[in-house]
Amino acid sequence: MAVDIGGTFVDALVFNFDNGTLETKKVSTTPKAPHVGVLESVTQLVESSDTVGEFIHGTTLGLNAILERKGAAVGIVAMKALGTSLSLPGESTLCADVRI
Repeated sequence: MAVDIGGTFVDALVFNFDNGTLETKKVSTTPKAPHVGVLESVTQLVESSDTVGEFIHGTTLGLNAILERKGAAVGIVAMKALGTSLSLPGESTLCADVRI
């Protein structure tokens, strides 16, 4: 089973290795509670979690939040004694005002 939480829809699919069938489900995303769409799509596709051998999860919600400049402000608070242990190898720019 694989699930992707997108900005508009949650896409889910399950592949049955026993008979080679592929089933899909698309439900609306609930941005304030992304798990709701995941649970809805999963319960519509499978009767029991015992039948799921592997669960793969992906999301574009985080990327969308960065690109659309939405969501909470984040940062890192560290002690001076850590020195350069938190430094990144080089600097990357995602957007004009978002730097890593």
